Amino acid sequence: MTKVKVFFFLLLFVLSFYALTLSSLSFASTSSQYTLRPGLFFVYNLTTVVFNTKNITVIKDMIFQKVIKIFPNGTFLGEEIIYNVNNKDYSPPSFFVNNLSSPADLYYVSPSLLGERTLVKGGDYFTLISHYGSIYVYSTSATFEGVTLNFTIWFNDTGVALKFVTLQYGVNGLVSNSTSVLWLTNFINPNVKPPSFAGYTEGYVITAGLLPTEPLPQRIYKYIIFAGVIAILVILLFRK
Repeated sequence: MTKVKVFFFLLLFVLSFYALTLSSLSFASTSSQYTLRPGLFFVYNLTTVVFNTKNITVIKDMIFQKVIKIFPNGTFLGEEIIYNVNNKDYSPPSFFVNNLSSPADLYYVSPSLLGERTLVKGGDYFTLISHYGSIYVYSTSATFEGVTLNFTIWFNDTGVALKFVTLQYGVNGLVSNSTSVLWLTNFINPNVKPPSFAGYTEGYVITAGLLPTEPLPQRIYKYIIFAGVIAILVILLFRK
């Protein structure tokens, strides 16, 4: 092998190593930049359409979620408030502690988990049903005493949920459709400020007598409350 060939191969090796190093550093920088952090918030517009026998009821809500604190053990403290647009009321804040990589209550997953055929989120199993461009679509379902809930969530490649839909079916077909769409977040741009929700007053939550006589399994109950399936659990917000 001539000296020219040796030099050529050495040059290729150095350039390849340099490119791989830059790629690794770039990925590490991006991954560390776009992760959960204190002060991070998400606001979703939630529209619930309930199909009654005689009419259709449309309920508008906004879901506000915020990361308050990150713990060393790989968990975080989060806060959630639901704002009812119809009545200009909001629910008392609720707090939760979740895993950082695949939180049960926050609509986010670590980007490293996207693309897996099965995604475990909060103890529930979601199946990858579609992947196009930077969008990953996962779905799961549950049935209890004649009530079926189909839950579908659209993630972008940063792990943020752009949309999630809950369809509730009864013995006579579709009962309700709850669709949430991401409206505002500071996930990419930390300079984005949360909305003020001016004019909203704190209410209190009561439940109507539409629940089954037996308690719902925890996973179904969680979907009903968070997605706002009003036909089973009615959230009435009254002014103080």
